[in-house]
Amino acid sequence: MSIGQGLNEKIDLIDHSVRVAYEMKVSGKNADHEFYKDIFKVLIYNQHRAKKLKGLVFITEQDGAAKLNKRLGKAVQELLARRGLDIAVKGI
Repeated sequence: MSIGQGLNEKIDLIDHSVRVAYEMKVSGKNADHEFYKDIFKVLIYNQHRAKKLKGLVFITEQDGAAKLNKRLGKAVQELLARRGLDIAVKGI
């Protein structure tokens, strides 16, 4: 789903019934880069829509997920949760 007109970025999957976006990064390389980029994609998507997304589930390989669930990644998740956007990082 396009995040906004002319932006040339898409969200992998959106469950509109619960207003949650899903993004997948299967390669372990640069998972943190994709994670932060995907957060911005959701924020921009919300700017362009009346029905805002409430959450993002970022799916990546186990090592990348473990890294993103601590330090800066965890701090970003907590910051956004306080502002109404729940972020979950899941390892596969």
